[in-house]
Amino acid sequence: MIPLIQIRLVFYSTLIALAIYTLPVHHAIPADMDQDIIDQQKTQVEQLIKEGYLKRLSEDPHRPRYHYLPTEGDRLRDNFCIYWKGWYHIFYLYGPTRDWSDWLHWGHARSQDLIHWEELPIAITAGPENYDNIMVMAGCIFADKTGKVHIFYTAQPSGGQCHAVALDDSLIRWEKNPDNPVAPILDSPPEGLRTFCLDPDIWKDGDTWYMLLASAFKGSGAAPIMTSPDLKTWSYSNIFFTDKRYTYFEVPFYFRLDGRDILFVHGGRADTGWIPREWKGKPFEGRYIDSNKPDTVLTWTGHYRISAYVGSVVDRVFQPDRIMEFDSALNMGGKTLLDDRKRRIIIGWVL
Repeated sequence: MIPLIQIRLVFYSTLIALAIYTLPVHHAIPADMDQDIIDQQKTQVEQLIKEGYLKRLSEDPHRPRYHYLPTEGDRLRDNFCIYWKGWYHIFYLYGPTRDWSDWLHWGHARSQDLIHWEELPIAITAGPENYDNIMVMAGCIFADKTGKVHIFYTAQPSGGQCHAVALDDSLIRWEKNPDNPVAPILDSPPEGLRTFCLDPDIWKDGDTWYMLLASAFKGSGAAPIMTSPDLKTWSYSNIFFTDKRYTYFEVPFYFRLDGRDILFVHGGRADTGWIPREWKGKPFEGRYIDSNKPDTVLTWTGHYRISAYVGSVVDRVFQPDRIMEFDSALNMGGKTLLDDRKRRIIIGWVL
């Protein structure tokens, strides 16, 4: 049995935590970007400059300078990252405006050094397809052995898991699978498992693809898995992991590090979440407005943490022997990538 302190030393020697605050955004236009995308970006930027919005943002003394932040709009915790063709790519939940109803898409930026970033066009937009025209939620990005890059994400209103494929090596243009959602809401889950599962994380072992999802099972946070031979047809397999300390999971992801199996989950308690509170002051600008009740604002309270488990997978079940806790305010929604130097890097969102 390896003592906890040794596990931590091995773990952190390879896993480099990179917190996203805000990096200076360089708007150099990639050489392989299509002209229609260039024109669209220029029009958007010109309109913002005309309104003086960008000037106000750039002069904000509280705006971070050393870590990435979109030029405008709003972004949420989850980050999905990949190292591809010499570039570090991050994708994130993004809303061009601060309206909750517009918090729908996957934003995109890339860097060659994790310091200087290029902000790119939105990668995955909500709609116009009916299965995801309300919200494009969290998911993952990965490359298969043929060199094809895939995105999987949870869609609303369908509640299923959807698939898109990159059409270029800059990961700028994407095509959604016409058979989406490729993994619909579970129609015959085991008793006690919440049918709505979300935030897919995918890997391949042998000839089988695995999709790890966030859910709840009999009052505990749960991470079920589905399997597929081809990324096209998916079937429920089993519950990969549960933790009674939480009542639900979000954004799980799994990888191997130094011969051990590592599982990250974002866990919350049942007494937490968005709760309505009366608001009688100045009209509240932002995503927390309940549009059906103008005098109500939704606020978040309670317990929400990130846990990293070190253990082993036996018969498709994760068995931890070590647990490490992260403050959710310091590494929200982080996922990992493996770069060309074989470094396992986690990129998270800082509150």
